[in-house]
Amino acid sequence: MKTNSHQRGFMQIVFLAVIIIAGLAYFNVDLQGLAQNQLFQKVMGIATGAVTDYILPMIKYLRENVINLVLSSSETASSTAPAVIVQ
Repeated sequence: MKTNSHQRGFMQIVFLAVIIIAGLAYFNVDLQGLAQNQLFQKVMGIATGAVTDYILPMIKYLRENVINLVLSSSETASSTAPAVIVQ
């Protein structure tokens, strides 16, 4: 039976969320109190800004350029590959 890679990734995310929630419940972490904390809000604002402004554009740039580089090098390699003569 084949499984779709998207389904497998979704199940990994669901499993990870369940593990995180169980861990927070085990350690009696109050998420509402944590979310209302001013320091936590500042840290999350900085982290969100860093991800949005710096990390995501860098990932997008690398993904586009590395894929183009790999595709162009594979096309070049296949067109300039020496011919193999079998006798």
